Amino acid sequence: MVTLLVATSIDPASINPANVLLAMPGGQPLPSLQGEALFQTHENLDLPEGATPRESIKAVQKLHRLQGNVICGCFNQQIHVLVLLLDTKEYQSVSMAASVSSPQSGSGNLHVSWHEGMLAHDTGNGVFDSGIDPGFLDILEKHPENSKRVKNMLSILRRGPISPYITWHSGKPALTSELLSFHSTEYINELIEADKEGGKMFCGGTFLNPGSWEAALLAAGTTLLAMKYVLDGHGKLAYALVRPPGHHAQPTQADGYCFLNNTGLAVNLALNSGCAKVAVIDIDVHWCAQLTNFFII
Repeated sequence: MVTLLVATSIDPASINPANVLLAMPGGQPLPSLQGEALFQTHENLDLPEGATPRESIKAVQKLHRLQGNVICGCFNQQIHVLVLLLDTKEYQSVSMAASVSSPQSGSGNLHVSWHEGMLAHDTGNGVFDSGIDPGFLDILEKHPENSKRVKNMLSILRRGPISPYITWHSGKPALTSELLSFHSTEYINELIEADKEGGKMFCGGTFLNPGSWEAALLAAGTTLLAMKYVLDGHGKLAYALVRPPGHHAQPTQADGYCFLNNTGLAVNLALNSGCAKVAVIDIDVHWCAQLTNFFII
């Protein structure tokens, strides 16, 4: 039997050890601990309301003067439980792990929309994002917006700690009529023509290559699909995993690796569906000025 010291922000009596699954940092479960551990409540630890897992873990480590072996646990789909691993050598390598309880289906799940066709957008190799081979390098860099980046995101969502809480939806291409809510007819025709001619560099680092237009349509349509899923009341949390990105695309031209402004299209859909306000949080280093220009200025 493994002894676990538990610090919790809820009534410890309500915690069933069988409902707290511990996991290694990579997401692999520790089944030998599930339901077998003796949970001993530590009543001297005050977990302030709203404390982050990192803050709570630091409190546990400071109290016990420990540098590791603290596991962040999840109970009833919320992080309430901090578990200190004691009396075992088998799992001494455990430092911090995300834990999950039995998933519950329903609107509380994260609804992820994705389509493999978006991997067909090939941004090429060169010096950084230039697509240029200077002729004297043994190894050329992949363009920073490449398919491997999204493949890693897929692997995290499919096999990572939150995978039990994800419902997957197949993406679909946007219709031309849907694109016109943000982009001009002339610009859409320019993209279609460039695709027919085998590709075009629209600006620095922004290449439309064979397969790129189909991927861009899928990115836009999949983003709209995720937004519509929430608007129709099927779920509260939706995520469109898409490429090529879109937030820099202007109504009349491509920009910053972006061809179609996926975010702008989704915002317009929400506004046209009756939403009074839509908040856009952009975590890119570069500000999405085109959204501001379109919707505010």
